[in-house]
Amino acid sequence: MGEVQDVITIYTNVGYAKVICAAETTVKEMIGMAMRTVSLTSSPQLYCLQLAQSTTAKSHLFSRHILCRSLTWAELKTFYGPCELMLSICLYPTKFEEAARNDRSTLCYLHQQTKELYYMQFAAIEDVEMAFEVGCLDIRSVLPGSKLSPKDLIDLVEKVRTLQSFFPPCVTNHYKGRSLRRAVQNYLLKIKHYTEEDCVLDMLNRYLILLQFDRDVIKCSFGAGYGIPAELVIGPRFQVSITVENARQPRLLAYFASIRQVLVSRTPCPDGERFQVRLAIEPSPDHSGPLELITFTFYSQEDADTIVHLLEGYCGESIGAAFHHGSSDQHLGRRPSREEFLPNGCPYRFREVENSELRKVEIPRSNVILEQVLGEGQFGDVYKGVYTKYAHAEPIPVAVKTCKLETSLEDRQQFLEEASILREFSHPHIVRLYGICSEDPIWVIMEYAPFGELRHYLLANQTNVSLSMRITFCYQIVTALTCLEDKKCVHRDIAARNILVAREDWVKLADFGMAKMLQDAEEFRADKGRKMPIKWMPPESIHHRRFSTASDVWMFGVCMWEIITGGVKPFADLTNAEAADLVTRGHRLKRPAVCPSNLYTLMLECWNTNPQLRPSFSSLKPRLRELAAQSRSITETENMNENPSEASEQLLSQVKQSSIFKELHIMYPLIKSPQYHTISFLVSS
Repeated sequence: MGEVQDVITIYTNVGYAKVICAAETTVKEMIGMAMRTVSLTSSPQLYCLQLAQSTTAKSHLFSRHILCRSLTWAELKTFYGPCELMLSICLYPTKFEEAARNDRSTLCYLHQQTKELYYMQFAAIEDVEMAFEVGCLDIRSVLPGSKLSPKDLIDLVEKVRTLQSFFPPCVTNHYKGRSLRRAVQNYLLKIKHYTEEDCVLDMLNRYLILLQFDRDVIKCSFGAGYGIPAELVIGPRFQVSITVENARQPRLLAYFASIRQVLVSRTPCPDGERFQVRLAIEPSPDHSGPLELITFTFYSQEDADTIVHLLEGYCGESIGAAFHHGSSDQHLGRRPSREEFLPNGCPYRFREVENSELRKVEIPRSNVILEQVLGEGQFGDVYKGVYTKYAHAEPIPVAVKTCKLETSLEDRQQFLEEASILREFSHPHIVRLYGICSEDPIWVIMEYAPFGELRHYLLANQTNVSLSMRITFCYQIVTALTCLEDKKCVHRDIAARNILVAREDWVKLADFGMAKMLQDAEEFRADKGRKMPIKWMPPESIHHRRFSTASDVWMFGVCMWEIITGGVKPFADLTNAEAADLVTRGHRLKRPAVCPSNLYTLMLECWNTNPQLRPSFSSLKPRLRELAAQSRSITETENMNENPSEASEQLLSQVKQSSIFKELHIMYPLIKSPQYHTISFLVSS
C-alpha cells in the first residue's frame, strides 16, 4: 500500500493552488508547489505560508502567523488542526523600482497582496488626495497603454464595476455629483502614457504611505518579565524598532546587520507561559565591543515564531536552523548570512561570495565523472574523478568536493567561499581550482594529488623521505604562504594534514575552507562556536579569536615541526585545553632529534608570543631556501661517501642524458677510465 497523501488548498492572491502533500512534505516544499501552480517562478525565499490573517482597521496593524519552513504536513496538522493556508510575500523591498527590475512577477504579486489589504482598510482611509490618485491609477491599470480617451476608458470600466467602487468613502464624500467623474477624467489625462508597470509602482508607493504595509507589528513586552508594554516593528525601513505608549514614530533598536545571536526560551508565569526572544547585538562596527542583549517577551508562541522567521528572512538565512520547529528551550543561532535575494534596496547587506565571479568557472556537470570516494569533508564526501574539458580532450584526474543537499544556505555559501578564494591564486605549490557546478548538489572541482595528505605520506614513508626533502617541503609551502601574504589572505588551518603530495618531491597547500581575505584590515576576529585547530594556534587566536598573517606564521612553525618529525601530531599526549595552557605559559614544542639547530631557531621565531615580532613569510622564504640547499648539499656528500659506486652510476646517468654528452658520445668508453673526473668536469662546465 502506498503512502497516504492529502490534497490541500493553498489560497493565493491570484486564485488558489491544489497541492498534494505526504506526511513528510515540508512547508518549504509546499511553498514551491503552490508557486509553480500559479506561475511564480523565482524568489521563493520572499514567500511564506501563513495562517488566516487578521487586521485591525483602526491602527492599520497587520498581525500574521508565519509558519516555520521546516514544519512537515503531519506536524502542521497536529499543531494547528484544520486551518486555512495563505501564500504571502513576507519580506518587503524598500525600492520597488529595483524590485521591478529583479523580479517582475513577485512585484506584481506584492501589488495584488497589498491591494487586497487596501480594500480591507477601505473605510479607515482618510487621505483624500492620495486615495483619489490610487483609484485613478487602478482604473488606468485595467487597460495600460491603451489609446482610449479618459471618457471612453471610464465608460468601458463602468460596464464591469461602478466608478465609485474604486474609491474609499473619504473620496466619494468629498466629490459630490458628477465632480468625481470630471476629476477622474482630468487625472487620467495626466497619466495616459502610463504602462502597467508604471501604474503598479505608483500604486505601491502610495499604498506604502497610506498603509505602511512594509512592516510587521506585534504586541510584546520590552524587556524580561512583564517589561514595558510595546509594539515590536520589523521591516526593511524600520529594521528592528519599538513603539512605546502610542509614540508617533517607532524608535530604532538595531539594524539587521548587527544581529549576532538569537536566543529563544519558554518562561512559565502565574497567568500562563511567556516566550522570550533575545537578540545579541553588536554595538560597534569594528567588532571590538561586547554584545548587547535586547529582550522581548511575547504572550504566544505564534508571535515569537513569527518574529524569528521574519529575522530569518531579513537578516539572511539559517537563524531558523537553530530553532527546530519554532520556539524551544535553549537554542543558539550564529549570525545569519545574506540570501541571494534579500529585499531589494536593503542598505544593510552582508558581504557574500561573489557568485557572479564564480559563474566564470562554472563547469557542466556532464564533463565530470566521479570514480571513487576518497574521504569525507566538512560538508560532504570527497571523490576522485576525471574532468574532460571539451570533446575529445584528454581526461584530467580531479578531486571533487561535494556539498550535501540538506546543508543550510549559510554553509553552502561557506562551501563556495573556498572556491572563491582559491580562484584568486595561481601558484605551483597551491592546489588548483578547475571550476564548480553551482546547481544542487554543489561540486567544487580541484586538482588531484595522487599521494594524498602529507602527514599520512610521511608516516607511511618514514625511511624513504630524507631530511633534506622534508626541509624542501617546508620551503615549497612557505613560497605558497608568501603568495597568500601578498594577497592579504589568512589560511587559518596550516597543518601537515592540509598539505597534499602531488609528486614524491612536490607538495601543494590545500583546504582553504577556513581561509579569509582580509581586504584592508590587518586581522579579523572569528565567531565562537566553530571547531578550531587549537594545538596549531597561537595564544591570541586561542584566547581572543584574532587571526592574521602573524597567526598563520605561528601555525606554519607547527607545520614545519610536524614535517620534520615525520608526521607526529603536536602535543599528541595532551588535550586541547592542556596544550593551550602550556603554550600560554610559554612552553614550546621540543626540538626533534633530527632537526638542525638553525631550523629549530626559525621555528622558535615563528612561535614568538608577540605577533608583531614574528617573521613574515617573505623573510622566511630566503632563509628556508638556503637551509634546503645546505641540507641537499650535505645529503649528496653523505651519499657520495657512503656509496661511491652508486653515486658514480647516478652521475653517469645524468651525463648520458645531457646534450653535451650527445656531442661527446665518442668519448663514452673513457667514462670509467682514469680520466673520468676530467670528463665530468668538462660536462659540468
